[in-house]
Amino acid sequence: MAAFEHHPKEWVVGGSTKNAVYSLGRYFQDFTGSWFDRLGGDAPPNRLTPADLLAVSMLSVTVPARATVWILHDGADEIEGLLAQVPTDVDIWDGAAEIADDSPLCRLWTRLQAPSAQWEGGQDANGIGAVIASKLLARKRPRLVPMFDPVVVDALGQYETGRYWQSWKDSFDDPELLPAVRAAQAEAALAYPDIADLSALRILDIVIWHMNR
Repeated sequence: MAAFEHHPKEWVVGGSTKNAVYSLGRYFQDFTGSWFDRLGGDAPPNRLTPADLLAVSMLSVTVPARATVWILHDGADEIEGLLAQVPTDVDIWDGAAEIADDSPLCRLWTRLQAPSAQWEGGQDANGIGAVIASKLLARKRPRLVPMFDPVVVDALGQYETGRYWQSWKDSFDDPELLPAVRAAQAEAALAYPDIADLSALRILDIVIWHMNR
């Protein structure tokens, strides 16, 4: 079974809860990343829009210009067709089919990173790797797609190659994890109400990143 070297619950369970609440509050007070989830909240769920690209920039990454043109124009229908097959109301712990290797979501994950003459030309990389692709997809399916942030990945440690999403899914098999996330989220939301709307994956992403940056 896929698993992380360091279980995500290390940052939210027991004595870590207080630190998790603190990290959430500081993040919403001090970091532009807190706008990732709030900008363009009315964007259509099955299209990547300029608001989504702007939101990604709040996380200190930039979608390359040629890829931006493809996403918003020539590739828009292809992206929409794949996203339309991915439910918006499924969490990763219930999403075995949605994150399977042959799922529309995984096909889109691959497509966003594929070299293409439409993007950068020839066989060159298109400028979108796992970090940017994960943030784009997390904008559209925040309950299903964990961000691939280098700080968070390093903190979690080793996992089975090619099984990052599955490792996150397996982490929620631990009955302590989700209640601890929700408890920290609820307390932090007393001061910053927008925190209440975040997915469990996003809460953990913020907490682990803030504690290990």
